[in-house]
Amino acid sequence: MLKYTGSLCLDEEYREILNISKELVELLEGIYAQNLIHNSKSTITINDIKIIEKLKTVKTDDERNAVIKEYKLLYPHYIKKLFNRLLGDFCLYMCDSLKAIFDFKPQIAFTLARKPLIDDVFYLQYLYKKPNDCIDLVFSDNPSEKDTGIKRNREIDKQLSQEITQELGYENDIIYDLRKSDSVYSIKHNCDKSLHIATSKSAIEKTVQGELNFVFMHDEEIKHYIELYLNAIPIVLFYVVELVLKINEQLFEKIDSAQKVLKKLQETFVELLGE
Repeated sequence: MLKYTGSLCLDEEYREILNISKELVELLEGIYAQNLIHNSKSTITINDIKIIEKLKTVKTDDERNAVIKEYKLLYPHYIKKLFNRLLGDFCLYMCDSLKAIFDFKPQIAFTLARKPLIDDVFYLQYLYKKPNDCIDLVFSDNPSEKDTGIKRNREIDKQLSQEITQELGYENDIIYDLRKSDSVYSIKHNCDKSLHIATSKSAIEKTVQGELNFVFMHDEEIKHYIELYLNAIPIVLFYVVELVLKINEQLFEKIDSAQKVLKKLQETFVELLGE
């Protein structure tokens, strides 16, 4: 396996921020594991004879999904299931994304960060604020409707982000800007840049002359993109942990121990930024 062989060394502040980010993902992994136990013990009780008879006659998954969508009595189960699956997916990608930063591979880190921080966060927000609508979208038979990049979903994403950040006490919607703005600091911009050659007319998006997006990376560029990553992504990770704890309290229980860990990490992070 190819490994970084240069002489770069992260500043102490950035090493601390990277370790805090790792602890945030580990905190989410712990919530995911705990919820697996909850889900394994949960049962679905259906008393409506009409639903029972319809489910007996289904022959395919599509037919079963159609019944589930028609009768929202099954939605509480699927809300919990979707929440934990999204949480597991988020952790899988972010764990390897952070590992790539430890290995001085920002191009890999940004590539892996796109799905959890753009797509998964959209669905987690939607699940928190409009759970039934979110399940409707998941069960849509039109895959284009699920694309977080279409105009309708971009507008939903921005509105949900504004509502949730205000609820959580943020002064402005820094989270949406960090995730999806047109800035060079935008996570989406750098993730897209790491994934493919950009042909957009936008000066920010367009692949520059003499480059193939992260192909000609030297130490200066590696350091630059690692710092871009660590200036933006940890802030969104804090937001995701707060959001996940809110959803978890709605669906399962309040986790006081996780709240205490989060508060301690927030205090450490603020101290680092204030130095």
